[in-house]
Amino acid sequence: MERIEIMDGVVDADSRMQPERGQMVEYPCFGSGVPLLLDTPDLLMPRMMHGVGMLVQPVDDTAVGKDGMDDWLGERTLVSPLVSWVQPVLQGDEMLCGVDAMGWPLMHAPEGHEWDPDVESFDAWVLTHMVALILTGRVSEDASGSVFAPYEPHGVHVDDSQWGLAEEWVGEHGGQLMSVNMLRVIACAASGDVNVMPLCRGLVESWTDGSFDDSVDFLVGAGFEAARGLAADYELLTGVEFDVFAHIAAPEGVAS
Repeated sequence: MERIEIMDGVVDADSRMQPERGQMVEYPCFGSGVPLLLDTPDLLMPRMMHGVGMLVQPVDDTAVGKDGMDDWLGERTLVSPLVSWVQPVLQGDEMLCGVDAMGWPLMHAPEGHEWDPDVESFDAWVLTHMVALILTGRVSEDASGSVFAPYEPHGVHVDDSQWGLAEEWVGEHGGQLMSVNMLRVIACAASGDVNVMPLCRGLVESWTDGSFDDSVDFLVGAGFEAARGLAADYELLTGVEFDVFAHIAAPEGVAS
């Protein structure tokens, strides 16, 4: 199939027209380059916000407010240790940017499997959706962080059995994935980069509602234990060799 690349909110193809249903679309930087694992904190938030900005925009200038577009995007960007793909958090004053938004599979809740806030958190539901999409065999991610999905304006079909398998996977491994991703963030903090350290602390404290210094030793131990339990089923799901420090350095001071 011809590949159409989404860049800066437009379809970059010879015809520059809406792709046909089922045609593969590339979404650069909508993933981290390592399925389900987060990238370094200095890349994570800008990447996620850029992706959200390619999917939605304010309905009018008054929706942005006095704090500007960055704050508007930040409020609508999901940043979670469970979610590595771009996921907008819609608040009702957005409009879709066009073909790229219509085709991005996380913009569409699978029929019969909509998010129920009384059952699970939003980020756990998004992870279930991601795993289900991977299980369809139609959505994938490469080492550059591009996510490839067939153009389906109403969402990639996920059947009940695939959703059920995804729920089982998240139920067994969601907590492990969270711990592994927090370990990755802490490893970046341990690198000693003065520009990255505040970002690491801020992320971990927002995810744990606790002090970074008070919890870091526990989180490191939990992260390595989780990695051992996650590795085999991660590889079965993604087809990618599991490496807790893939695409980031394992700095001195963070060891198993």
